[in-house]
Amino acid sequence: HLKAQARVEVKSGPIALILTPTRELTIQIVAELDKLKIAAAIRVGVAHGGHDGGANKHFQAAQIIKGCDVIVATPGRLIDFAEA
Repeated sequence: HLKAQARVEVKSGPIALILTPTRELTIQIVAELDKLKIAAAIRVGVAHGGHDGGANKHFQAAQIIKGCDVIVATPGRLIDFAEA
């Protein structure tokens, strides 16, 4: 289904949202999508909280604004971005 869609442009919404209950699961799903993203020609965005290096809200926002086909997110960070 993703490959049949038009390419996502800057500041346009994603084609798919994967909502996860924990940041650990978000990280695991993104790791699996990283294995597929080149072959499937998709861009993956991530949105989760936490204190690790990948949880930088500004980096995550910039990645999503550039355009993502799929976003993997936790509810809390997704709400943060929706309210911003």
